[in-house]
Amino acid sequence: MYEPAFHPDVAKDLQGLDKNVRLRILDKIRWLLEHVEELHHKSLTAQWEGMHRLRIGDYRVVYGIDRNNKRIVIYAVGHRRDIYKLR
Repeated sequence: MYEPAFHPDVAKDLQGLDKNVRLRILDKIRWLLEHVEELHHKSLTAQWEGMHRLRIGDYRVVYGIDRNNKRIVIYAVGHRRDIYKLR
């Protein structure tokens, strides 16, 4: 199983969400960690090139895969209308 690593801004992203939404997102991240090798990952472009996205309803998780260290690096979490804007 892969281990999670979170960008420092992700804590702020998660704190701004409703508790139920936050729990759904964290559950989906746990699921991702267990199924990384089985999935087709949706690649992103522009400033997020090299990253992937995970869809959870209207919310998105932007992540990268570090296969050498068996880590998933979570870079951003947010609503789909806001997530792809520059930080």
